Amino acid sequence: MADAENDMAGSDKVGQPGSNGSLGDSGVSRNETTDGFHYDALDNLIGRTTSAGREQRFYRSDELANETNGNINSTFIRAEGVVLAEHRTGSGSEVMLLAGDDKNSVLSEISQGAVKSIAYSAYGHLTQSASVNCHLGYNGERRETQTGWYLLGNGYRVFNPLLMRFHSPDNLSPFGKGGLNAYIYCVGDPINSVDPTGHSPWGWLLRGFRNTIGSPRVTTATPGYEKLPKILSRNSKSHPTTLYPIEKKHISRLRKRALLFWDDAEKAGQRNALDFETLKDDAILATTAHEYAKKNEGKIGITREGAATIKRVAEDYDSRMAIRALANKGRVRANLEVQIKEVRAARPREPNVRKRHLGYQPDGD
Repeated sequence: MADAENDMAGSDKVGQPGSNGSLGDSGVSRNETTDGFHYDALDNLIGRTTSAGREQRFYRSDELANETNGNINSTFIRAEGVVLAEHRTGSGSEVMLLAGDDKNSVLSEISQGAVKSIAYSAYGHLTQSASVNCHLGYNGERRETQTGWYLLGNGYRVFNPLLMRFHSPDNLSPFGKGGLNAYIYCVGDPINSVDPTGHSPWGWLLRGFRNTIGSPRVTTATPGYEKLPKILSRNSKSHPTTLYPIEKKHISRLRKRALLFWDDAEKAGQRNALDFETLKDDAILATTAHEYAKKNEGKIGITREGAATIKRVAEDYDSRMAIRALANKGRVRANLEVQIKEVRAARPREPNVRKRHLGYQPDGD
């Protein structure tokens, strides 16, 4: 798929340093070849084709985890959503330790050779003196090498830190939750908000969530969040884990989870009353979690483990419904064949009678 965003390139790209180049060669000529961007069935950016070759990207829990470009492999290391390091292998092994601020913006790059400091404008534009090797940048997002742009939402929309806006409109604007301004970034407040999905109003509002050490991180132990539904606060670790905003996809999956549990309870009720009561209680809790998520859409309230669990259960529900639909289709077809046979048996065709088709005229030519 050809990259339409490169057609918008121009003076806005000048002065934006690339990941691996110096300031002097960061400007892009109008004669450059067009890059190709490749997406999967879920509209995630999974690769890029340039004159230098093919690049592939891999995600874990909706975050960029690994990237390959020829024989160069880059792995991005995070813990509880916090960017820690980038490990690069290929022509030579290199580990870069990354230090960031409370929004995960990479401020220092520490390698065996040097320590590089990085500074940004409020909207993430690199300063003229910044020369860095790591791929991650403003708010911990992947910075495109040649342009300095950010493809937020795993490739959903291009954010240009120099223009301080998106290149394309939000599909939730202007009458939906995207707001009237379809191109605005973080509702004009990039200091206190981040926007990892590319939907402006869905940026995680940081003001009001800063704890005593100045971090916006909200965990399962943060006061006011201890009584979340168990599926939303699911955590198998021995220590508190980070909570993230409840998104529309989580609500949809929680609904499927509740429907699956009620389906299990109905089946059990036909066999064993005790099993039915147990599964009914589970279904009630699942419905309660779904209702809670609907009321708190966009607010902090789900762990990565909880999100992964409801995703698996929703996939089980989809598989069950697909199998059931296929079985119903087979039964309908079988019943139809029986009815056709019964009609033919009740009205046998007379012998030596010519077939009459649509438009047949016995007295015509």
